[in-house]
Amino acid sequence: MMNVLVFDWNGSIGALVRAALASGGRRVSLESNPETARLKLETGLFDALVIGPAGMPMELADYVETDWPAMPIVLAGVERELPADGRVVAVLARPLSMERLSWAVRRVGQRLDEQARRTYDMPVDVIAGEQRVACRVVRLSKESVLLAPEGAATAVEGPLSIRRGALSADADVAFRDRGWLALRVPAEAIAELAVSGSGGRVELLEVGNAQGDARPPDDGGVSDL
Repeated sequence: MMNVLVFDWNGSIGALVRAALASGGRRVSLESNPETARLKLETGLFDALVIGPAGMPMELADYVETDWPAMPIVLAGVERELPADGRVVAVLARPLSMERLSWAVRRVGQRLDEQARRTYDMPVDVIAGEQRVACRVVRLSKESVLLAPEGAATAVEGPLSIRRGALSADADVAFRDRGWLALRVPAEAIAELAVSGSGGRVELLEVGNAQGDARPPDDGGVSDL
């Protein structure tokens, strides 16, 4: 189940994008307030970000760039189509259509699959007193780790530590929700985890271009946008 945040600053594309994504079984959160969007991103539950034609304010853009450098981005409803590059997996010019939006979501899914195969899904242990919870890393950001516990995580409370092999770092519980466990971890420990999870190469936070057709379908579909 893909969780997508749609940031639509001027409210021009949000309704159509949400309808297109939700119809495909994705969880969608639509937001136009920059501060609320940042708070939602800080939960760490979102897999991708869709940005409307008005873009986003500099503070939010800087936060996304520094704290979520691997999160796939779709630019939707822009004036003209541009080649997708790096973390931007699709650029959709007006007029938008359901087919083009569905194509963009498939591109996001391909990117997420690539990331999972390359770097995530590494085992770690979360230690809280006498309690030890085996987890697998789902995502790393600048200061947090999103984990999927392999067993019940209800006993995990701070203070605690996260361990992988010889690596051990203090951590605090950021939140627990629907089986996920997010921990705040020092930035230097995040870097070491990234190295550990990528066979010695720091590539967890660096994503190359996705494979496959990089251009959206020209289906001639027209929306009201």
